[in-house]
Amino acid sequence: MRRDPIADVRPSETRSGTTSPASPTLRDEFRLKVRDRALDTAASALLEHGWQQVRLAELARRAGISRATLHRLFGGKNGLADALVAREVDRVLVEVARALDQGTTWETGLLTALRVAVRVRDHHPVLDAILSSPHDDTGLLPLLTTRSTPIVAQARRVLVRFLHEHHPRLNATYLGDVADTLVRATLSHLVAPAPDEPAAERLHRVARHLVRTPPVAAAVTPRARAGR
Repeated sequence: MRRDPIADVRPSETRSGTTSPASPTLRDEFRLKVRDRALDTAASALLEHGWQQVRLAELARRAGISRATLHRLFGGKNGLADALVAREVDRVLVEVARALDQGTTWETGLLTALRVAVRVRDHHPVLDAILSSPHDDTGLLPLLTTRSTPIVAQARRVLVRFLHEHHPRLNATYLGDVADTLVRATLSHLVAPAPDEPAAERLHRVARHLVRTPPVAAAVTPRARAGR
């Protein structure tokens, strides 16, 4: 059975044929709906005015919830910012995971995924607003740059699992290094796009070289199953 590409991103979703986790209670569902409503309202405020102009009291009023509820859900404005960016990143990684699984070979799957990743700003207005700062507001930019460690780790896990599935003869440490390089290079492109050449193709060439010509030390024991 092929892996479920979404399982790498959404651990609560299980593969076909396995036992599903217990259904959420009505209280859990209500809490998630309120949380999503608050995040939707925060996203709209970010796009309209920039993050510096967001006020929790006004945000709560627009979302139809109390400020106390907003604090219980996110712990404050910084927590709200983290949750907003995390939700956008989750959505992107779902798209990337699906793209990885669509290729007829690992190379075509990776190229498709890289094309999705480098075009994130075209399809995710929140991330584009954070990166382009249309209101001269860079308050959230560190979450995608200097404080992007959680994003890098999450994306890295998705890519390592994909690479390991197709190249089991390469050890996890080396594949982790390859994945880390690609993730950080993709983030760098999003922050400062290169105009001279399609970035996905450039990143794909780097990945293909690293995987096809690994150092001898990157090989695992002969017991590993043959690569695909």
